Amino acid sequence: MCLFRKAQSSHPYVTMTRACATLSVVALSAVASPGHAAYDEIPAASFERQCPTHEAGDREFNGNGPEVYTSLYLLYDHAFGIELFAYMNQKETRGDRSEAELLKVYTLALPRSEKYTHVWMPDSSGSYRWQPISARIDHFDDLYEDHDHQPRTLEASRFWLAEVTTNGDTKGNDIGACTTDDAYLTVRTQPLYVGYQ
Repeated sequence: MCLFRKAQSSHPYVTMTRACATLSVVALSAVASPGHAAYDEIPAASFERQCPTHEAGDREFNGNGPEVYTSLYLLYDHAFGIELFAYMNQKETRGDRSEAELLKVYTLALPRSEKYTHVWMPDSSGSYRWQPISARIDHFDDLYEDHDHQPRTLEASRFWLAEVTTNGDTKGNDIGACTTDDAYLTVRTQPLYVGYQ
């Protein structure tokens, strides 16, 4: 299912052209809570093998790194709902500086008529409680240099993020074909609870 048509983003933290994205799960269930008048449970979602586009150099990292940078933002805007902004850059540390880049926005929760006001998340002491929602709810960054042909999986320590897998250098060509032997990013989220009124 296409969640949005191509259009220029007006999200306060995203300046890009939106592409059509697909989701495994986008259903919401509204439930009552003693701690908050009403909230949505946004189910876990999985974005498998998202391949970057070829930006520079040839299509093979060939053991020259690459340096892999991943940045994920959990965002809220009343017009767009709850979104996951995913950015990944992979660049050779030597050689001809082959480079690949991924930039995607995924809708985790469609906009609703009521405004989201709170999110169930840990405070500075690590205790979970309802906290006021902001445009940039949370973020995750990772930077490393890839030295083998194996994917790297991190069990993320964020309340909304379950797992991040990146693959840079592979046995064959790395950029552009999006085969099982190409560079990619996989993101799996955890259920998220967002209060509204």
